[in-house]
Amino acid sequence: MLFPTTAPALLPSATAYSRPPAAQARLAGGRFSVWLAHGIDAADATDAQLPPPVFAPFLFSTIAHARTQPGADGLIWTALIDNLSGDRVGQWLLWTSQTEPHLVRSPGQAPFAGPQVVETVPLMVISEWLTVVLKAVNALGYHHLYVRLPPDIYAPTALTRIVTALCAAGMSVSRKLSNISHFLPIGQADGFVSELTSAAVRRLRKLQLNGFTTEQEPPEALPEVLEAISRWRYQRGHSLSMPQEALTALVQSFPNQFLILSVRTPSGARAATVIAVWITPQTLYYFMPASHPDFDNASPALLLLSGLYEIGSAAGGTFLDLGPSLSSMGEFNPSLARFKQSVGGVAAMRLVLRGPTGKQFHHAADALMDRLAGLVPPPV
Repeated sequence: MLFPTTAPALLPSATAYSRPPAAQARLAGGRFSVWLAHGIDAADATDAQLPPPVFAPFLFSTIAHARTQPGADGLIWTALIDNLSGDRVGQWLLWTSQTEPHLVRSPGQAPFAGPQVVETVPLMVISEWLTVVLKAVNALGYHHLYVRLPPDIYAPTALTRIVTALCAAGMSVSRKLSNISHFLPIGQADGFVSELTSAAVRRLRKLQLNGFTTEQEPPEALPEVLEAISRWRYQRGHSLSMPQEALTALVQSFPNQFLILSVRTPSGARAATVIAVWITPQTLYYFMPASHPDFDNASPALLLLSGLYEIGSAAGGTFLDLGPSLSSMGEFNPSLARFKQSVGGVAAMRLVLRGPTGKQFHHAADALMDRLAGLVPPPV
């Protein structure tokens, strides 16, 4: 077998312990090791004992972020270690559902997550890793998996391997839940305006000529900003994507990752604002924007994006993630997509995968790894 015979017993049943110690298994003839821990404290302790990742973890995939989320006591954490180099080359946080007892998901409350691996990790190793992890998850009584992956601009080679391994192992892409995101590359020779449509350029220049300006707000402004975002969204028939108290705690927990940028009118009133977040040191995410309905014709969001582009460029960022174009009901919003295209947004696919963690998955995974190893020919 290509995975350790002890893999199903890496974690005993959920009723057998309150906080199990981390467990370890070896892959690829001992070249790689998988570590698993159940519960936030066990995950934190194991994370501290292992070498740090050689990649930049998504903020949403860190244990520090997990501590701000409900249900952290039930999370399952795993890391992939290259024993030859001594590096941590992969990790993954999975959340047990508080409403669906047999479901495990990634992320918990975040735009995306899923497994992260260094782009040089081979597909066969990724497949073994996922098999071991999901066998452990299944042993805990969680038989269904839901994964919302990042857009394919993030580590595209590694992400392709992750999707390939999961799909070949029995999971399927949800056409209904997958969607298109847009991103802006940072560092264009002419700056933010380089990819704007002519109409967008005219609106941006008009905002600037009429005295609209951008201002990065201090952390103390967060309650006032959240009240404005909530009010403006309510006027449009929308709501906040997470409770205001939880959002406040999240922003306050990561003051170096979150920033607030507002557009001010000549009189000093807010016309628009956005809470943005550094998902990685190179990626700034357009997390929670809103604008006053009275200024819709002026498009103050153009100034928001221009300001974020400048902040990202000054910090050495590589791209500005504009996120998916969805309504408050989670449905595709064509007008929002057109706006992102008008500012030079490049489309990127964000996949959602669903499938079993049980016997069907493992048989398919075994067959995949056998084919990768050249042990049996692929089916005709």
